[in-house]
Parts: sequence; C-alpha cells; structure tokens
Amino acid sequence: DRPEEKVPFDGHIPARGAPARPAGEPLSAGDRLLFAVDLIHGSRRQRRYLSIEVQEPVIKDGKRQVSRFSWSYGGEQQVMETDLYRVRLDLWDAEGQHLESSEVQIAEGVAQDHIAPCRGYDALAQQLGPLQAVDTESEAWTEAVRPVAEQTSKSVHSLVSLFGLAQSDSLLSKLLWDVIDKPSLLSLVRHGGVEVSLQPAYHESSQVTAAQSSFPMTGPYRSLPLAIVLNERPALYLRLLVVSPEAPWSLTGGILAFEGQHPDRDSRVLARLIDARWKASQ
Repeated sequence: DRPEEKVPFDGHIPARGAPARPAGEPLSAGDRLLFAVDLIHGSRRQRRYLSIEVQEPVIKDGKRQVSRFSWSYGGEQQVMETDLYRVRLDLWDAEGQHLESSEVQIAEGVAQDHIAPCRGYDALAQQLGPLQAVDTESEAWTEAVRPVAEQTSKSVHSLVSLFGLAQSDSLLSKLLWDVIDKPSLLSLVRHGGVEVSLQPAYHESSQVTAAQSSFPMTGPYRSLPLAIVLNERPALYLRLLVVSPEAPWSLTGGILAFEGQHPDRDSRVLARLIDARWKASQ
C-alpha cells in the first residue's frame, strides 16, 4: 500500500550502476533508505515507515570526526577509524502521519561484509564436511577456520554496533522492544543488568538469487539467520537479507530486509527496504 505523500516515497529502488556511485565511495548527504516495518501480534498488524537519511559528516572545530571500529583477530584487538555521519530518522504510521524524529551518529565502519563469512563457512563445509559433525577443538578445524575468523569477527562487531544503536536511540528502541521482551527483574538482578548476545549462524546461511530477493540490484545476496539472546535466553529469531554494504546500503550494514519471530509467542516483525535515493557520482 502506498503511504501518503508525507512519507518520502517514490516506489523505486534504482538498480546498481548509473546513477549510483561506484563501489567503495563513501556516504553522502541526501542518501536515504525507506523501510516498511510491520509489527505483528497474533491477528493484529501495525505498519510503520522508517526513513534513514544522511545529513552531513560530523564536524568539530573545523575537522571531520571519526569513529573507532574494533574487532578481534589473532588474539589481538584490531582497530580502524572511519568517518562519522549525522543521520536523521523519521517514523510514520500507515496513513502517512509523521510520528517522531530523532538523530543518530553512524560510522561507516559499521558497514562490514556479512556475505564473506557466509561464503567462508560454505568453503569450510566443502573442505571438512557437515560442520555440525566437526570437532571444533581439533587442529584441522583451527587451521581451516583461520582465514574466516577475521571476516566473522568484523561481521559480528558490525551487527553488535547496529543493535547497540537501536538500543540507545529512543525512536528505534520503541520498535525494538515492541517485539522483544525485556528481561524480568529477577533476571536483571541475577545478571547485574542486561547481557546481550548476537548469534549469527553463518554456517546455516543460504544464497538468494536476485529474482528471489525481488530487489533490482545485481547482488550477491545471502539469507543469514541471527538470534538475539538477552541474559542467556533467546529473545528473537531473525533472518536477514544482506547484500554487499556499499553506499547507500552501508547505512544499515548491507541489510535490506529481515523477518523476526518471538521464541515463545505469536509476535513477528517484518521489515523491507521499499525506497532508496542517493547522490549520483560526480
């Protein structure tokens, strides 16, 4: 259903290529992604539209600000610095009525490749057989998994960063806690607060064709299972549709769509990119 014109909706996602920017170019002011988000509780379905738009780089004392993105590899902490951007979030209801806005800062470092570790685990399965039967304490496993370890660590830290952003922003956190139950008081006391664990199952990912994705970009695409665990209890089972995280898809770390299921009750969340715009390369 087309929302009211108050929602910046053109109904068109241009294919990769002209007028899009070449691979590797940074985010730019005016890059915007629009998602349709459905919050489903039993027979009740609530539609929201979420716009994510780059405003400008973060400038302080005349200098562009950077953010440190870190991951673990080889027993050491690896760090890189990437530009930080001011990003505006807007939320509309199903009738196109604007509900609220907020502003966050997003670093380009969160745009890590989630497809590379999926392919890495595909290669491991071809080399070692079904991974469920592999002895992960063996020397053979240790050597085989080494090339995949850094890709996996970067991807996990990217997902953790995006989840942390959703937790800390008032607009996004309302959507998040609509389908995820907050831990009980007893759980909070026992764990000293909320312990969050994101568990992507790269070995269970699957390839998705461009036709199956129904997006016009050439891909490649992967379907990636992800469990959100709070205080050692599953809170939401997700399946992400991911693509190479080039601008403007880097705004969401290459995530174009996802569906989530509550583990214990009939509650789901569905989100899908329905509109995009970006500044053409000069």
